[in-house]
Amino acid sequence: MTFPENPLSRIEGLPEISSLTTEKCVAAIGKHTLDYESGVRQIEKKLKDSGSPPRLFPDVLDPLEVLGAHLDTTWGLVKTLYLTNSKLMPTNCYMGIHDRARRARATKFNSLPIYTACK
Repeated sequence: MTFPENPLSRIEGLPEISSLTTEKCVAAIGKHTLDYESGVRQIEKKLKDSGSPPRLFPDVLDPLEVLGAHLDTTWGLVKTLYLTNSKLMPTNCYMGIHDRARRARATKFNSLPIYTACK
């Protein structure tokens, strides 16, 4: 299965819950968390390399909002799947996905350049 075949990778609309599997959820969260963490590092790099003071919304907050949209949507769908179908999404699988997504979302709060720009 390539990632474009994964129903959680679609940008438009929500996927059919019946087409989701544990493997697809793990793969989607893995991709979205890596994309999110990479995006946060890119924002940090731009802030460090910029010679002028950052504009808070266009340079920091708006890009963070866009980055988090896919991760939040996928994470929410996985959580819904866990709460509605424990056979398809067992607790041990969900907790691994949840911890990975939570750690990724925390990267923006542990970023000194982002903190300094928001201060």
